[in-house]
Amino acid sequence: MVQRGGMDSMVEFIILIGVFIIGGGAALLGFLIIIGRKVTQPDHELQQKIDRLEREIKDMKNEP
Repeated sequence: MVQRGGMDSMVEFIILIGVFIIGGGAALLGFLIIIGRKVTQPDHELQQKIDRLEREIKDMKNEP
């Protein structure tokens, strides 16, 4: 049986913590991107409705 020294387990622990931090950061970044899209999506739909209504008003003014 090979007994590992304390230094190897410390290095593995540091690597594990690093992986947790990087994974958590990636998850947080993805979450923020999704939330950002949800927030801006209604603005996009509203802008489309405004554009459509402006076109309708313009068409109505041009009709005899």
